[in-house]
Parts: sequence; C-alpha cells; structure tokens
Amino acid sequence: MTTATLGSVDRSLDPGECWALLARTASARLVHGRVSAVTVVTVDRRRARITVDLGGTVCGREAALLEIGDQGPGGGWNVIVVVGTGPVTTVPRPGFDPASRRMVLEVTEISGIVFAPDSRQRPTRPAVAA
Repeated sequence: MTTATLGSVDRSLDPGECWALLARTASARLVHGRVSAVTVVTVDRRRARITVDLGGTVCGREAALLEIGDQGPGGGWNVIVVVGTGPVTTVPRPGFDPASRRMVLEVTEISGIVFAPDSRQRPTRPAVAA
C-alpha cells in the first residue's frame, strides 16, 4: 500500500487501517532486544494474532514489538504492534528446504501513523558525470 492510498498529511491510523496494512505486508521487523527481519505468514484480526516465520531469529523474550512501514518521496507510513510471544513451532517444508520456524504473536496493542514528506528536506539533484 502506498502513502498516496492513505493520504498525504500527518495523521494517526485507525486500528482497521493498521490491520489492513499488516495483512498486505510480508516483511517485518521484530524488535526483541535487537532488530531482526521476519516474514509475516498469517494475520488473524479476529483472534488478534500474527504468525511470523522467524528464519534464523531466536527470540527468548515474552514481549516484543513488530514493526512494518514504507516511505518514499511522497511520504510514508509506519505500524507498530506490541506483541506477546509464544512458543516456536517447526513446520516441515516439501523437498530439501529447511523446516520453517514459526511463532504466533498475541497482539496487545496496535497503532500507526502516516507522514507527509518533510518540507525542510531539499530535493536531491541527480549526479552529474564529469
């Protein structure tokens, strides 16, 4: 989803918009003492759960933040989710691919923002070859 879809002024996102962005986003960052890239597998708004593929991430904390966002010349958006972590489950994959390590995150709080481009930021000039 682009910023143009959400608008071009700074504002908070309502929870429905945050859940919609989560449902459309595959890559996220899990903040658990450090920042790790994870993949969003499923989003269940009704049960307030998000399943992520951890890849090689090891998360031993009971609580963490899940963050997604995007920005470009037209502004950007960001969603922060406070989550409780669950046990890691291993899901076999077909063939010779390594098994997927998944964790179900219990959502305790969700919020987001849309931000317009910084008016103080000067446009960049293209590089000129000498």
